[in-house]
Amino acid sequence: SNSSVMKAGEAAKLFSNIEQILHLHQVLLENLEKASAEDIHVPFARLHLLLKIYTSYVNGYGKAIDVVRLNEDNSRFQKFLENACKMSGNGLGLMAYLIMPVQRIPRYALLLKQVLKNTTADKVSTIESLHKALANVENCATEINERKRRVDNQMSVLAVQSKLGKSLSSLKGFEL
Repeated sequence: SNSSVMKAGEAAKLFSNIEQILHLHQVLLENLEKASAEDIHVPFARLHLLLKIYTSYVNGYGKAIDVVRLNEDNSRFQKFLENACKMSGNGLGLMAYLIMPVQRIPRYALLLKQVLKNTTADKVSTIESLHKALANVENCATEINERKRRVDNQMSVLAVQSKLGKSLSSLKGFEL
């Protein structure tokens, strides 16, 4: 309808699976609050479960940016964003919020490195636990980046295919 801020389906592209990500981080927070210093790695051990959800968000991030660009001239959308920014009280715009989930996992790595740096050497089991947690977080970040790179490469191939106006499958059996 004319009264909506954006076209149907655009909100889904804009926010992707953000509710799943929020839930996962709420559970991670609860588990971190319950964990002892020696077991701080345990909540992070489940981080690999985030991969599919994060990969989906990261891969959809480009679509979210497209929605924002497509609505640059949409006065209702711009007014909505302006009001939301004022209501948040921190001056951050939509783009700042959209990138936050992408930055979350690398920030965990930075946090764990800081905690490690400030943990005294006599806390051997805590240090071991922090190293395990850091390894899990870094592996997760690497895997998300790798999956994103693969999707980007596939999208590039599809773009080239569409520019050529024919599929590469028509070249089957052709050898250079």
